[in-house]
Amino acid sequence: MATTVIPWADGTGSITLDYTGSGSGTVTVTSDANNLYTSRSQVISVKAGTITRQVTVTQRAIAVQGSFAGYPVSCSRPPTGTFAPTANAMASSNSTDRASFDSTLSSGAENYVYLYFDCSSIPANATIKSVSCIAKCFANSTSDSSTLAQKIQLFAGSTAKGSASGITTDSSLHDLDTGTWTRAELQDACLRLYAKNISGSSTRVLIYFYGATLTVEYEYEVAILTSYDSGYSAYSVSNLDNALAGADNTSYARIYLTRGANAVTEIFYNFGSLNVPSEATTISVSCSCKCYFNKGLSQVVTSEAQLYSGTTAMGTASTVASSNTAFDISGGTWTAAQLMGGVKLRLYAVRANKDDTSSSDFRLYGATLTITYGQ
Repeated sequence: MATTVIPWADGTGSITLDYTGSGSGTVTVTSDANNLYTSRSQVISVKAGTITRQVTVTQRAIAVQGSFAGYPVSCSRPPTGTFAPTANAMASSNSTDRASFDSTLSSGAENYVYLYFDCSSIPANATIKSVSCIAKCFANSTSDSSTLAQKIQLFAGSTAKGSASGITTDSSLHDLDTGTWTRAELQDACLRLYAKNISGSSTRVLIYFYGATLTVEYEYEVAILTSYDSGYSAYSVSNLDNALAGADNTSYARIYLTRGANAVTEIFYNFGSLNVPSEATTISVSCSCKCYFNKGLSQVVTSEAQLYSGTTAMGTASTVASSNTAFDISGGTWTAAQLMGGVKLRLYAVRANKDDTSSSDFRLYGATLTITYGQ
């Protein structure tokens, strides 16, 4: 057997070509895990004797969902007046301490302060699904809106997002209109407190700010099934590479059951190491798997699929039935270390207690892994 290792041009890891036989022998293509959070493709050359073929190797990706919740971490200095104590403003909307935004404005004058969020833990290429913000603040006094404006609004840098919410003497929470966001805009996410004396004599404007909570729901991509363990137990196998795909795949791998009384069949497919932030908490993992049991289901006592972290079973096994449809596998709760250590899909079957030599097999199309977590 000859082996050639080709580094991926994008991201880390390599493509491995294993060639057996001669002439019309088999070339097996495997890859390290995709850590780019997106699909990648590369053209490679395969040469046997005087024949050379160009082959495009594509490694797909799947959606991983995440959630971020944060509060202001810094603020600007207002052009006039004061905003103090600033430490009290660096808090969530549940805070009971407050900062005072104090301005004395002549007719037509305005004042503002920006409070900035740190969204750096959201992957740079994430697709933003939704943004919400709850803020707690109120004004010391109210006035006719034609003479005094007191507002709070989200901004992406200097660009207003959504619409402003008027600040009154009511200290209830403000559920802000946030509009739509991109990941790049979240890099400059901030909250603006604004006051303007539209007309009339000089007046003092006092706004009390307790804190705000910015919540972002997003998704990004990681690698799907990238390889399988060679030490499987089966009567025979065919087209194992066909299952290196998601649950929407249309071709399948076949794993024929080991024959004989109480015979065990077992194979592990790998999702690869996942680059999940080490501070991620409340991690839940689930999997959509398209696999079915072909022939002789009544002749087995166990036919199941389950997620593993290395050699440790996670969550609950799901029965592989004879219906050719995708089904869900519950992965339970995980730590970041367990995810980054490698996620596996295990197919497992046990024959009944009799000498059965029927030709039964798993038909695996692929699996899609979903991870949900917060920081």
